Amino acid sequence: MYKKSIIFIAIILGLMQVQAYSQAKATVHLNGGYNVAIGDLKGDFDNLADSNTYLMHNGYSFGFIIKKAYGRGGNLRGTGNINFSVFSQSKHVEEELVTKDAELTMNILTIGFGGEWAFAPKRGKLNPFVGAELCFNYFTGSLVWSDDYVADSLDQSADLSMKPSLRFGVQIGGGIDFQIHQSIGFITGVKYSWTNILGKKWERDSPSEYKLKDGEYTEGNYHLPARNITFLQIYGGFSYYFGR
Repeated sequence: MYKKSIIFIAIILGLMQVQAYSQAKATVHLNGGYNVAIGDLKGDFDNLADSNTYLMHNGYSFGFIIKKAYGRGGNLRGTGNINFSVFSQSKHVEEELVTKDAELTMNILTIGFGGEWAFAPKRGKLNPFVGAELCFNYFTGSLVWSDDYVADSLDQSADLSMKPSLRFGVQIGGGIDFQIHQSIGFITGVKYSWTNILGKKWERDSPSEYKLKDGEYTEGNYHLPARNITFLQIYGGFSYYFGR
Protein backbone atom coordinates (compact mmCIF):
# COMPACT_ATOMS: atom_id res chain seq x y z
CA MET A 1 0.00 0.00 0.00
CA TYR A 2 2.87 2.35 0.91
CA LYS A 3 4.62 1.61 -2.38
CA LYS A 4 1.44 2.34 -4.39
CA SER A 5 1.05 5.69 -2.59
CA ILE A 6 4.62 6.68 -3.49
CA ILE A 7 4.01 5.80 -7.15
CA PHE A 8 0.77 7.84 -7.22
CA ILE A 9 2.49 10.90 -5.71
CA ALA A 10 5.33 10.56 -8.21
CA ILE A 11 2.86 10.57 -11.12
CA ILE A 12 1.16 13.73 -9.83
CA LEU A 13 4.49 15.48 -9.35
CA GLY A 14 5.48 14.44 -12.85
CA LEU A 15 2.36 16.04 -14.30
CA MET A 16 3.14 19.23 -12.40
CA GLN A 17 6.69 19.34 -13.82
CA VAL A 18 6.01 18.65 -17.50
CA GLN A 19 6.74 21.37 -20.01
CA ALA A 20 4.38 24.26 -19.35
CA TYR A 21 2.34 26.16 -21.86
CA SER A 22 2.27 29.94 -21.86
CA GLN A 23 -0.50 31.47 -19.78
CA ALA A 24 -3.87 31.71 -21.57
CA LYS A 25 -5.45 35.16 -21.39
CA ALA A 26 -8.96 33.69 -21.41
CA THR A 27 -10.52 30.27 -20.89
CA VAL A 28 -13.95 28.88 -21.72
CA HIS A 29 -15.24 25.72 -20.02
CA LEU A 30 -18.22 23.73 -21.33
CA ASN A 31 -19.39 21.48 -18.53
CA GLY A 32 -22.09 19.20 -17.22
CA GLY A 33 -22.60 17.82 -13.75
CA TYR A 34 -24.45 15.75 -11.18
CA ASN A 35 -26.29 17.67 -8.46
CA VAL A 36 -26.88 16.42 -4.90
CA ALA A 37 -29.68 18.13 -2.95
CA ILE A 38 -28.87 19.00 0.67
CA GLY A 39 -30.59 20.89 3.48
CA ASP A 40 -34.15 22.02 2.85
CA LEU A 41 -33.98 21.08 -0.82
CA LYS A 42 -33.69 17.37 0.05
CA GLY A 43 -36.73 15.30 1.06
CA ASP A 44 -38.94 12.24 0.48
CA PHE A 45 -42.62 12.06 -0.43
CA ASP A 46 -43.27 9.41 2.24
CA ASN A 47 -41.45 11.09 5.14
CA LEU A 48 -43.68 13.35 7.25
CA ALA A 49 -40.57 15.00 8.72
CA ASP A 50 -39.76 16.31 5.22
CA SER A 51 -43.08 18.14 4.79
CA ASN A 52 -41.34 21.54 4.88
CA THR A 53 -38.68 20.57 2.32
CA TYR A 54 -38.72 20.75 -1.48
CA LEU A 55 -38.77 16.92 -1.72
CA MET A 56 -35.79 16.59 -4.06
CA HIS A 57 -32.92 14.08 -4.11
CA ASN A 58 -30.58 14.81 -6.99
CA GLY A 59 -30.44 16.22 -10.49
CA TYR A 60 -28.18 17.34 -13.29
CA SER A 61 -26.78 20.57 -14.70
CA PHE A 62 -25.04 21.95 -17.76
CA GLY A 63 -23.57 25.30 -18.77
CA PHE A 64 -20.41 27.22 -19.49
CA ILE A 65 -17.80 29.26 -17.59
CA ILE A 66 -15.67 32.14 -18.91
CA LYS A 67 -12.42 33.11 -17.15
CA LYS A 68 -10.14 36.11 -17.74
CA ALA A 69 -6.59 36.06 -16.30
CA TYR A 70 -5.15 39.15 -14.58
CA GLY A 71 -1.70 40.04 -13.31
CA ARG A 72 1.75 39.00 -14.39
CA GLY A 73 1.42 35.42 -13.18
CA GLY A 74 -2.19 34.97 -14.19
CA ASN A 75 -3.13 33.47 -10.83
CA LEU A 76 -6.06 35.85 -10.29
CA ARG A 77 -9.00 35.39 -12.64
CA GLY A 78 -12.34 37.02 -13.13
CA THR A 79 -15.12 34.51 -13.78
CA GLY A 80 -18.62 34.47 -15.21
CA ASN A 81 -20.94 31.53 -15.75
CA ILE A 82 -24.37 30.52 -16.97
CA ASN A 83 -25.68 27.23 -15.62
CA PHE A 84 -29.00 25.39 -15.83
CA SER A 85 -29.85 22.89 -13.07
CA VAL A 86 -32.77 20.45 -12.97
CA PHE A 87 -34.03 18.55 -9.92
CA SER A 88 -36.93 16.10 -9.96
CA GLN A 89 -38.61 13.33 -8.00
CA SER A 90 -41.51 11.05 -8.91
CA LYS A 91 -43.72 8.61 -7.03
CA HIS A 92 -45.93 5.75 -8.26
CA VAL A 93 -48.23 3.88 -5.85
CA GLU A 94 -50.69 1.11 -6.75
CA GLU A 95 -53.41 0.36 -4.20
CA GLU A 96 -56.50 -1.82 -4.37
CA LEU A 97 -58.85 0.90 -5.59
CA VAL A 98 -56.54 3.63 -6.84
CA THR A 99 -53.26 4.23 -8.63
CA LYS A 100 -51.43 7.38 -7.56
CA ASP A 101 -48.73 9.19 -9.55
CA ALA A 102 -46.83 12.38 -8.76
CA GLU A 103 -43.92 14.13 -10.47
CA LEU A 104 -42.25 17.23 -9.03
CA THR A 105 -39.62 19.29 -10.86
CA MET A 106 -37.52 22.34 -9.94
CA ASN A 107 -35.39 24.23 -12.49
CA ILE A 108 -32.74 26.83 -11.61
CA LEU A 109 -31.14 29.12 -14.19
CA THR A 110 -28.00 30.63 -12.64
CA ILE A 111 -25.96 33.61 -13.84
CA GLY A 112 -22.86 34.21 -11.73
CA PHE A 113 -19.92 36.64 -11.53
CA GLY A 114 -16.89 36.32 -9.31
CA GLY A 115 -13.22 35.48 -9.00
CA GLU A 116 -10.83 32.56 -8.80
CA TRP A 117 -7.29 31.82 -7.70
CA ALA A 118 -5.30 29.44 -9.92
CA PHE A 119 -2.35 27.84 -8.11
CA ALA A 120 -0.19 26.79 -11.08
CA PRO A 121 -1.24 28.60 -14.28
CA LYS A 122 2.25 28.50 -15.84
CA ARG A 123 4.09 25.68 -14.07
CA GLY A 124 2.53 22.63 -15.70
CA LYS A 125 -0.45 20.92 -17.23
CA LEU A 126 -2.17 20.33 -13.89
CA ASN A 127 -3.69 23.56 -12.53
CA PRO A 128 -5.74 23.45 -9.27
CA PHE A 129 -8.03 26.39 -8.46
CA VAL A 130 -10.54 27.72 -5.92
CA GLY A 131 -13.15 30.43 -6.43
CA ALA A 132 -16.41 32.10 -5.43
CA GLU A 133 -19.24 33.85 -7.28
CA LEU A 134 -22.29 35.99 -6.58
CA CYS A 135 -25.28 34.52 -8.40
CA PHE A 136 -28.68 35.48 -9.78
CA ASN A 137 -30.96 32.41 -9.62
CA TYR A 138 -34.20 32.16 -11.60
CA PHE A 139 -36.54 29.40 -10.37
CA THR A 140 -39.27 27.60 -12.31
CA GLY A 141 -40.89 24.21 -11.83
CA SER A 142 -43.93 21.99 -12.16
CA LEU A 143 -46.08 19.55 -10.20
CA VAL A 144 -48.13 16.87 -11.98
CA TRP A 145 -50.23 14.40 -9.99
CA SER A 146 -53.14 12.05 -10.59
CA ASP A 147 -55.36 9.64 -8.61
CA ASP A 148 -56.74 7.02 -11.00
CA TYR A 149 -59.59 5.16 -9.29
CA VAL A 150 -61.30 1.96 -10.37
CA ALA A 151 -64.46 4.04 -10.46
CA ASP A 152 -63.62 6.61 -13.14
CA SER A 153 -65.97 9.20 -11.67
CA LEU A 154 -63.61 9.58 -8.70
CA ASP A 155 -60.49 10.31 -10.77
CA GLN A 156 -58.54 13.44 -9.85
CA SER A 157 -55.54 15.14 -11.43
CA ALA A 158 -53.66 18.43 -11.56
CA ASP A 159 -50.92 20.00 -13.66
CA LEU A 160 -49.46 23.02 -11.86
CA SER A 161 -46.62 25.40 -12.63
CA MET A 162 -44.36 27.16 -10.16
CA LYS A 163 -44.49 30.95 -10.25
CA PRO A 164 -41.11 32.12 -11.67
CA SER A 165 -39.02 33.56 -8.84
CA LEU A 166 -35.69 35.42 -8.66
CA ARG A 167 -33.28 34.91 -5.75
CA PHE A 168 -29.68 35.91 -5.03
CA GLY A 169 -27.01 33.62 -3.65
CA VAL A 170 -23.40 32.44 -3.78
CA GLN A 171 -21.33 29.58 -5.17
CA ILE A 172 -17.97 28.45 -3.78
CA GLY A 173 -15.82 25.61 -5.01
CA GLY A 174 -12.65 24.34 -6.55
CA GLY A 175 -11.27 21.92 -9.06
CA ILE A 176 -8.46 21.01 -11.42
CA ASP A 177 -7.88 22.10 -15.02
CA PHE A 178 -5.92 19.51 -17.05
CA GLN A 179 -4.16 21.06 -20.07
CA ILE A 180 -3.60 18.42 -22.75
CA HIS A 181 -2.87 20.75 -25.66
CA GLN A 182 -2.01 24.37 -26.37
CA SER A 183 -5.72 25.10 -26.89
CA ILE A 184 -7.68 22.24 -25.28
CA GLY A 185 -8.01 20.60 -21.87
CA PHE A 186 -10.35 19.01 -19.36
CA ILE A 187 -11.84 20.40 -16.17
CA THR A 188 -13.32 18.70 -13.12
CA GLY A 189 -14.51 20.21 -9.86
CA VAL A 190 -17.04 20.59 -7.06
CA LYS A 191 -19.28 23.56 -6.21
CA TYR A 192 -21.45 24.36 -3.21
CA SER A 193 -24.46 26.50 -4.16
CA TRP A 194 -26.63 28.47 -1.73
CA THR A 195 -29.16 29.90 -4.12
CA ASN A 196 -31.52 31.99 -1.97
CA ILE A 197 -29.57 34.00 0.58
CA LEU A 198 -31.48 37.15 -0.45
CA GLY A 199 -35.01 37.57 -1.76
CA LYS A 200 -36.87 34.96 0.31
CA LYS A 201 -40.64 35.38 0.22
CA TRP A 202 -43.78 33.47 1.30
CA GLU A 203 -46.84 33.73 -0.98
CA ARG A 204 -50.10 31.81 -1.08
CA ASP A 205 -50.70 29.33 -3.88
CA SER A 206 -53.40 29.82 -6.52
CA PRO A 207 -55.54 27.11 -8.18
CA SER A 208 -53.19 26.85 -11.17
CA GLU A 209 -49.87 28.01 -9.74
CA TYR A 210 -47.80 27.27 -6.65
CA LYS A 211 -45.11 29.47 -5.14
CA LEU A 212 -41.50 28.90 -4.07
CA LYS A 213 -42.43 29.73 -0.45
CA ASP A 214 -38.90 30.01 0.93
CA GLY A 215 -39.67 32.85 3.35
CA GLU A 216 -40.69 32.57 7.00
CA TYR A 217 -44.45 32.32 7.64
CA THR A 218 -46.45 32.73 10.86
CA GLU A 219 -50.22 32.73 11.37
CA GLY A 220 -51.45 32.48 14.94
CA ASN A 221 -49.67 29.54 16.57
CA TYR A 222 -48.68 28.09 13.21
CA HIS A 223 -45.09 28.78 12.17
CA LEU A 224 -42.95 27.73 9.20
CA PRO A 225 -39.25 28.67 9.22
CA ALA A 226 -37.52 30.07 6.16
CA ARG A 227 -36.05 27.46 3.81
CA ASN A 228 -32.54 27.41 2.34
CA ILE A 229 -32.10 25.97 -1.16
CA THR A 230 -28.62 24.44 -1.26
CA PHE A 231 -26.92 21.71 -3.26
CA LEU A 232 -23.56 20.27 -4.28
CA GLN A 233 -22.55 20.09 -7.93
CA ILE A 234 -19.92 17.62 -9.14
CA TYR A 235 -18.98 18.60 -12.67
CA GLY A 236 -16.62 17.96 -15.54
CA GLY A 237 -16.12 19.17 -19.09
CA PHE A 238 -13.87 20.59 -21.76
CA SER A 239 -11.55 23.61 -21.57
CA TYR A 240 -10.68 25.91 -24.47
CA TYR A 241 -7.76 28.35 -24.10
CA PHE A 242 -7.41 31.66 -25.95
CA GLY A 243 -4.71 34.31 -26.33
CA ARG A 244 -1.57 32.32 -25.54
